[in-house]
Amino acid sequence: MPTPANQGPNDGTVLVIINPTAGSGDTRKRWPGAIVALREAGLRPEYVLTDAPGHATALAQQAGLDGYDAVIAMGGDGTAHEVANGLLRVASPPPLALLQTGTGRDLSRLLALPDSLDVQARLIARGDTQRIDVGYCRYTNADQTQEERAFLLLAGAGFTSAVIDRSLGLKRWLGGRAYFVAALRELLHAKARPARLTLDGAAEQVAVVEMMILNAPWVGGGMFAGPGADAQDGWLEALIVQEMSRWRLLNVVLRVYRGSHLDQPGVRYGTTKRVVIEPEVTMPVSVDGEVVGQTPAEFWVAPSALTVVAGEVRAG
Repeated sequence: MPTPANQGPNDGTVLVIINPTAGSGDTRKRWPGAIVALREAGLRPEYVLTDAPGHATALAQQAGLDGYDAVIAMGGDGTAHEVANGLLRVASPPPLALLQTGTGRDLSRLLALPDSLDVQARLIARGDTQRIDVGYCRYTNADQTQEERAFLLLAGAGFTSAVIDRSLGLKRWLGGRAYFVAALRELLHAKARPARLTLDGAAEQVAVVEMMILNAPWVGGGMFAGPGADAQDGWLEALIVQEMSRWRLLNVVLRVYRGSHLDQPGVRYGTTKRVVIEPEVTMPVSVDGEVVGQTPAEFWVAPSALTVVAGEVRAG
């Protein structure tokens, strides 16, 4: 059920963390107008531009300690991911608000955000908030040590993570279609990996091609991968694709875009609180569209862990 907070800004001082490279660089042109729109909506925006991966996380963590009424992530879903991770390091952070200018815009779908930056600014000024669940992933990094990241949309291991890695070089030219093109290319290399899979304490041996752990219905630039996913129900959705032929896997990939993949042979789907995957051969692990490490990995949910500025949160 929705959990509205409806606590608006105090004096309207907000920090806008801007990723100028988001949206294939389009954000660099649009952010001055967005600052004007926030002022015209009655807010008092301060702003800073990021200059490297991880910069937004550090900025957001400090902003969470500095007493801003809201911290606004301007860019794509990846920018929001970084800002959320910074805020979640603070005991009582301000709300996360979004000015979405990226290519994927899955958080815009989740939070029913309008396309217009002017309207987004007025929504932020209105101050309606919701509490949403946050997923966490503990994975193995290149030094063979464990790290953790929060995720708002999805995390996973296997096929999707490999596709994300392939899609990075295509986004500049193909935008939101880059993921689909990369998926077709990755089909030639996809293999099932025997793995020990533990869902909510129940362990089994499974040959896994792909595992998505979903906090939202829409991922990967509009794929309806999580029908039934609800970021306010205290659960995650586990989508597991087991060993199958490449033609059958292609059929599943095509069906994911319209959400008709769940009844396909070899596809498992259900709610979960905690998942551990330990494959015999390592698999890449991704979090909110970024490949961060490899298996073994663990995923779990933190219910109602983050406050976001939104009038509603859409379920699948």
